[in-house]
Amino acid sequence: MKEPKRLFESGSPLERSILGFGRDEAPSDDLARKTLSAMAAVRVAHAAPSPSPSRWPRPRSILVGTAAIGLGALLVGLITAREPAPTPVSAPPAPVARVESPPAVVSAPDEEREVVITPDSLPSAPVRSAPIGAQSPSARVTTPAPVAAPAGSASIAREVELLDSVKAKLGAGQAGEAARALDAYDAEFPAGTLRPEATVLRIRTLLASGDRPSAEKLGSAFLAEHPSGVHAKRVRALLGESPAR
Repeated sequence: MKEPKRLFESGSPLERSILGFGRDEAPSDDLARKTLSAMAAVRVAHAAPSPSPSRWPRPRSILVGTAAIGLGALLVGLITAREPAPTPVSAPPAPVARVESPPAVVSAPDEEREVVITPDSLPSAPVRSAPIGAQSPSARVTTPAPVAAPAGSASIAREVELLDSVKAKLGAGQAGEAARALDAYDAEFPAGTLRPEATVLRIRTLLASGDRPSAEKLGSAFLAEHPSGVHAKRVRALLGESPAR
């Protein structure tokens, strides 16, 4: 059985033109609509009651119809390919909470910063010691001269006791014992309150012992220091007269 000849070889110019349309990459919209109309007409023709065997179409008509159907399917595919696919509508993004950060604090340069001076921030002034001559008398630290201890009633009573002992020994004619008693007084009270009285008794003791030069020397020194007073009068009387009163 031989295969039928191809339409490009044995078809009419119209059939070859229709088949050539399939080679176009992008047919126009007008041509696509015409092709779809032709396909609809072909389908209606096939839907009609089947004719009797004596009225069947010729093989060429069958081939033309088949080619038209294939061409229509091809055009539909090309048109579908040309139409852009619908862009999927994505759901709107969920609102994102905006976190507003506080404005950055721009620190002023060191030159423009306000300097607040308080009394506590000021450096303390150096404490200068005042000159020695400018110090108040109460601030001067001086070494006090040694003074006699304050005479208490006990010390004075002791002095009186010792000097009374010297007088008693002199009254008894015991010049040596009187001299030793005066030495004990001088050792115990070098700056006693009754020192002038002790000096007068020392002069008397020297005169009683026969040592007038020492008595006169001691008397002159005492009068130079105490030129007046009761004790001065007694010393002058002792040095002017040998017997003591």
